[in-house]
Amino acid sequence: MHSDMLTFIRSIAAPADAVYRSFTNATALRQWFCDDARLDLRAEGPLYLAWNNGAYYGR
Repeated sequence: MHSDMLTFIRSIAAPADAVYRSFTNATALRQWFCDDARLDLRAEGPLYLAWNNGAYYGR
């Protein structure tokens, strides 16, 4: 069976509002996860993540 969906479960010892900001704010994403981030938080809004090695994710 092939699926394009990944599911991750992770416990993070941080306040919920800090974790939420880290996943929903482009500047915060660039600080800890990727080299470029652009996102629109509306339902089905675009998400673009890129790394300096040429890897990227976009939807």
